[in-house]
Amino acid sequence: MKFFFIFLFLLGGGLSNVLKAMPLQASSDIRHQITVVDKDGETIPYIHAIFSGSDRYVLSNEEGVLSFSEKELSLGGYLVFNSAFYQEKRIAVDSLIYIDKLILESPLLEEVTVVAKGYLEKEMEKVARYFREHYAEDYLATITIFYAVECNGKYKEFTGYHGLFRSSRFIQKAPDIFFNDRNGMCGIEPLTTMRSDRLRAESDEILDPERIISRQLSWRDPKSLKINYHDNRYDVSPLFAKRGFEIYSPLNEKRIKYYDYSRQADYTSPEGEVAVIKFRTKTDAFPKKTLLYGEAEIHYLKDTYRVTRIVTENMQDLYSVTPRMGVTELLPSATTYRFTVDYGHHEGKIYTESVERSVNWMELNFSDRDFYRINMHPRRNPGKHHTKEYFYARFSGIVFSEEKLKTLKKAMQNEYSCIQYIYAPFEKEWWEKQTVPGIDKEKLFRDLHTNGRNLYQQAEENGMKLLSQHKEYDYKEEDRMRYRNMRNIIYPYIYDEQFK
Repeated sequence: MKFFFIFLFLLGGGLSNVLKAMPLQASSDIRHQITVVDKDGETIPYIHAIFSGSDRYVLSNEEGVLSFSEKELSLGGYLVFNSAFYQEKRIAVDSLIYIDKLILESPLLEEVTVVAKGYLEKEMEKVARYFREHYAEDYLATITIFYAVECNGKYKEFTGYHGLFRSSRFIQKAPDIFFNDRNGMCGIEPLTTMRSDRLRAESDEILDPERIISRQLSWRDPKSLKINYHDNRYDVSPLFAKRGFEIYSPLNEKRIKYYDYSRQADYTSPEGEVAVIKFRTKTDAFPKKTLLYGEAEIHYLKDTYRVTRIVTENMQDLYSVTPRMGVTELLPSATTYRFTVDYGHHEGKIYTESVERSVNWMELNFSDRDFYRINMHPRRNPGKHHTKEYFYARFSGIVFSEEKLKTLKKAMQNEYSCIQYIYAPFEKEWWEKQTVPGIDKEKLFRDLHTNGRNLYQQAEENGMKLLSQHKEYDYKEEDRMRYRNMRNIIYPYIYDEQFK
């Protein structure tokens, strides 16, 4: 596993020359362009819209420009903007050719409050200070992860696993290299899994990092989308992306000055009145002062300044997305995505309650330059097949015991890897009780009933295979012993009861 991390680091350095600043070259297929701005005339980068009645998306570039091909302008129906940060807007596709500039309005505030200059920055300072002083440095929890892949409107793959989670060494200081972020590495030990059959056909080729190096083919080269793909069951990059916000967003007091702020509508939650501040990266701050570019919202309780949620869309993240070294500009994106982190509160400490990310892959309208993507593609030609991904992780059973944390760390195969394997039996009674947010459960079971086997039958068989670094193996006796140790000794020690 250490070799795998070193490899990724070297890959980032090896691509630094490839990813130097390059002018964005328009494709010959582009027929029309529209600049998207807010009510103040500021361009809106990385805002996405979908053509109604299809899975086709468009995404503005770093200058807020939407580009349309002849094919897209003939789709008919409506182009729909449905963002967390702006009011929904629907435009007839037939009229796009007559529009050069498009204005999106912010959500309506119930009460318009004029605030003094610098007021929102001071509010963010209080939020960031509370976050720094109260986030749990070390804790244990149980984690449940759901991951699904859709292609052409049908579910093609599902992976779920539940087990023990370790969070340790929480700090907000940026490490010299990403893989020195020990909190980002975390630790996951599965206790039960629910995995469908693999997405790939036998003739497909899974993305092999070593083979890519030998071919000198960048993961961000458009050709990589056509010939290979990545088995994403092993991927927990949304947990890494969370760390990007904790280090480089205004949640870190030292980063507050690198963003502009605006007030959004307040609302009431079961915990009390919640204030919402939207922030946007200052152009001259990226990437030297912050490795996040785009806009996002921070939600916090008005009486205590405790953060409860972060929401963002299509933000370019040069901290957690590999490779990043040598990147000096924003890149055209192959994905649109929405990312949400909810923070909980237990015994006076803040912890991560859930992480949710939905990703939509788009067809590229260029073929001669590197592109940005929020994670590795899970299928060949993901844009052509209208590939969608959904990831959701929830945490519960928070434990702050130092002794129990040490016990789990000693039992783990590798203290500094987030997850090294997925091996654990499928237990039908446990999974039947689980809700699957963001996934149509009935459709999931219907779409994945293939070759005469339903999803539960697939999960029963696949749970007895060891998935490690994108390959499946039959489990060995040492794997069985490792699992029994986690389930029958470590879990009861942490929670004073048997795992059910």
